[in-house]
Amino acid sequence: NIPNGVSKPILNFDLGEIVKEDYIVSVGTINKNKNHISLIKICRELNYKLILIGPETKQEANYISACKELGNGFVSFLGFIDNNSEEFMNLVAKAKLFVLPSLSEVLPISVFESLMLGTPVVCTNNSSIGSYLSEDDGCALCDPKSLKSISDSINKMYNFKLETTKIQELKFNYTWNKVAEQIQEVYYKTLNFTK
Repeated sequence: NIPNGVSKPILNFDLGEIVKEDYIVSVGTINKNKNHISLIKICRELNYKLILIGPETKQEANYISACKELGNGFVSFLGFIDNNSEEFMNLVAKAKLFVLPSLSEVLPISVFESLMLGTPVVCTNNSSIGSYLSEDDGCALCDPKSLKSISDSINKMYNFKLETTKIQELKFNYTWNKVAEQIQEVYYKTLNFTK
């Protein structure tokens, strides 16, 4: 697997003036696969404010309605926000934690974006993210079908502090230039070329 690269605005975002605020953020289309309903239940139980960034689709109207009803008073549904915008980067950077408890994912770029914006992550174990990141990197995995697993991971990571050196290491390893080098290497190996 070769991950996607992270965009330059995120790589260049200045974390110097960022002050963490008491909320959890999650990014992705509001739908059953993203498992927002479980995250909302947990945030209600743990008394955490939750900000959801992502579009709503007509196909998921009943699910979205249930999420909004359950999250009334402590969940903010912000809709789509461009991930290269200052608004997006500030919302993610100021969050105490980014949570993606999806029922399945491939290799979510939002996890890398969050870490590079200085925010630790709880991510589904039904993805390949565990091949790239560990708790030492600021990324804990959870079983998306277990409220206890998600809750335990949130409690473990909520006050985790990402070290500046770790953020810089991630920024170095997940640029589009690094991704291009990895793709080039695959081509060379496949065609039995040497550099």
